[in-house]
Amino acid sequence: MSRIDQAFKKGKVLITYIMAGDPDMNSTLEYVLKLEQAGAGIVELGIPFSDPSADGSAIVKAGGRALLNNYKTEDYFDLIKKIRQTSQIPIVIMSYANTVFCYGIDKFFARLKAIGGDGIILPDVSYEESAEFEPSAKSHGIDYIPLVAPTSASRVDMIAKKASGFVYCISSFGVTGVRETIDHKLHKIYNSITLPKAVGFGISTVEQVKELSKYFDGVIMGSKIVEFIENNQIDKMVEFVSSAAKALKQ
Repeated sequence: MSRIDQAFKKGKVLITYIMAGDPDMNSTLEYVLKLEQAGAGIVELGIPFSDPSADGSAIVKAGGRALLNNYKTEDYFDLIKKIRQTSQIPIVIMSYANTVFCYGIDKFFARLKAIGGDGIILPDVSYEESAEFEPSAKSHGIDYIPLVAPTSASRVDMIAKKASGFVYCISSFGVTGVRETIDHKLHKIYNSITLPKAVGFGISTVEQVKELSKYFDGVIMGSKIVEFIENNQIDKMVEFVSSAAKALKQ
């Protein structure tokens, strides 16, 4: 059983996203451990990309700051190795196809597995293009986690069949970013999915976490976390994640 499977076996999971390398790798390592201590059950590590089509302004800015450090893909793998020295929290890489393609698809997933990674999310890879990545990921024991959107109602079952670990259910239209309201009725689109379902995009309050936990197995929070880091409000980040994790379990 994978680390991701084990996380969902324990109950509902808070998944927190941070941009690796923002502001630097040592800080990212520190933040991952703090997020775990605060109650996060899975951490998504973003690998910065020059043209992040799925990201809202907060994550785009975080990626821009990280890119200024001129880290290479191998540096992000080294970060995961360091995390594994003290933590077994499931780690999901959120990257873009070009990063994986340029490293070498099979080589990327073999390396990710060897250093203790658990899953991959590629937001710019459609169902039709997934055959280039999904078989290789699974052959190396890496969970392939697709995104399904409100516009994908007729394709949800088809997309979910390729998934392992969990399915990333998009909560609203558009890119990532803090939103004041979430249409909770959207969960009906995803009812047929049999794998654990985690909802993300725009979730930024404890109240939203509590409400969405009625319909989903996991809740993903990214932009709010990234904003705390941007403003160097690490104590507030920890307090917020702790409150969200408790709300998820209620």
